[in-house]
Amino acid sequence: MNIKNVVVTGSSRGIGQAVAIEFAKAGCNLVINSRNADELSASKEEILKAIDGSGEIVTFPGDISQEHACKGLMDVAEKKLGGLDVLVNNAGINGPEKNTIYISSTEWDKVLDINLKGSFFCSREAIKKMLSQ
Repeated sequence: MNIKNVVVTGSSRGIGQAVAIEFAKAGCNLVINSRNADELSASKEEILKAIDGSGEIVTFPGDISQEHACKGLMDVAEKKLGGLDVLVNNAGINGPEKNTIYISSTEWDKVLDINLKGSFFCSREAIKKMLSQ
């Protein structure tokens, strides 16, 4: 299998950043994503530092709970990297840190929007791109 172009959601820190670093070390081109543009820029610098500044790393700040952001993320992979081979659905949030009986439906919807819908939206858009390659 020839893996060249990778999108990693939620890659501004933690597991997502570590996964992005490993793909970059393996010679892959990346599109990294986070809701926070400043954290995403800092993550790009960390990844570049880990691979001695070589490699193609594109940033895409955006909220993957929004369908248009997921489409934009995959469009960037296609336009800037020439295609998409791997999607890592890493973005996610923890629910509110309180007893379950006190979590409102609005708070729970936010968790589902990012953790479930975001992964679905990104996967759907990635599949469309992969099928057309």
